[in-house]
Amino acid sequence: MGCGVGLLALLLHDEVESYHGADFSESALRSARERLSPRVELHRRHAADFTGVPPRSRDTVVVNSVAQYFPDADYLSQVLEGAIDTTCDGGRVFLGDLRNKELNEIFHGAVELYRAPKEASAEDVRARAWDRLAMEKELLVSPGFFRLLATCHPRLNGVEIALKRGRHATEMNCFRYDVTLHVGPTPPERTPVEPLRLEWPGAEDLGVLLCERRPDAVVVAGVPNSRTMAHLRAWRRTLEGGITAGEVCAEPALAPEGIDPEFFPDWAEEHGYEATAGWWLDDGADGTYDLVLRRRGACDGVPASVLLGKDAAPDAGHADGEQAAGERAAAWFAPYVSRPYSQESVLDGLSGDESPTEIIQAVWGKVLGREDIDPDANFFDLGGNSLLLVHVLQQLRATVGPELQLVDLFQHASVNALARSLTAGEEDTAQEDQKSATDRRRAMRRQRARRVPGMEG
Repeated sequence: MGCGVGLLALLLHDEVESYHGADFSESALRSARERLSPRVELHRRHAADFTGVPPRSRDTVVVNSVAQYFPDADYLSQVLEGAIDTTCDGGRVFLGDLRNKELNEIFHGAVELYRAPKEASAEDVRARAWDRLAMEKELLVSPGFFRLLATCHPRLNGVEIALKRGRHATEMNCFRYDVTLHVGPTPPERTPVEPLRLEWPGAEDLGVLLCERRPDAVVVAGVPNSRTMAHLRAWRRTLEGGITAGEVCAEPALAPEGIDPEFFPDWAEEHGYEATAGWWLDDGADGTYDLVLRRRGACDGVPASVLLGKDAAPDAGHADGEQAAGERAAAWFAPYVSRPYSQESVLDGLSGDESPTEIIQAVWGKVLGREDIDPDANFFDLGGNSLLLVHVLQQLRATVGPELQLVDLFQHASVNALARSLTAGEEDTAQEDQKSATDRRRAMRRQRARRVPGMEG
């Protein structure tokens, strides 16, 4: 799906029995037809359109470097449902170049820090990065989306979430990843394996462990990622402020450290193992990744999610049996997928006579995707996060508060508190500010501890 001018088809069509490509661009398909053999079938259609494709008729479906252009999470789910339905038992669905939602703030911070003059203040860099966040037009997906999908979808028996390969740090292999969904019932020949689990001990100690104990599989959590660690620290320092862009970049703490994921494939081969670096236990926002090592011949072909078991899956909890399955799924997956910026505004539907409270409440409802907005509830308790707050800021600047800053939304974290801050003097809101700050810290702690509700059965 999204075959473009056929670059992958050129590499693959001689190696397979049949190859079907689809793209919405007629010019791209025309170019592909000129360079591919006639037996390659090309179709003009949207990525979610599987019309005429028999169920379970393909052993591989590829959605490479196009998911970021999907309009929303619902469309992504439609594409995945069609791809899984099209794939036969034992087949795979591959998604490439997915942008990690949890690293997007760090990514834009790194871009703006690179672009900024050395004398630019950290506050200016931060403001520009947040503006880029507010205008993000591409779909961003957290790895947790696919961990949850693997536990919920009845036709999936596992998932691989792999960091991009490459020996040079680029935007692609720092902030993007690949996913392989394994389709069909669990193969009968798959032998259950209980991996050895440990926190990152260092390469030397890990090598000694592999040589002395020879475990069938090892899961290593918290490997420091040399590709993203410096970007993360630079962004944290930028958020603190009181420093210039040049000083941020010159700080010794920002020197590259950690282990490049590309180190492990050859290193593991020397020890008789196969290595895969990915985001299975968390989403990489702390500058780390996870490492799965499989001893050759012991658990070949076993997806990492199977080795990790419940550790790799968000807590399923218990769903309301009266709620429609589609509504439940939308609620579960919503925190893992961004909402691309659109010129369409919730404010277009307002009459202009609304009070600041009503406007703020309408914006929150639109951004959070819910109607029951308690005006005294904390934004983070309602399912919000810092990236969604950026979208709120963009909407509110258009009407009620053109001078609003993101820090204002953090300080006044409920609808009523924010409305009062816009209409009252500072002396009237000082007490509310203190209470709001305490509530905000508590809400963010609850958000980090919160598990996404899951599916029964």
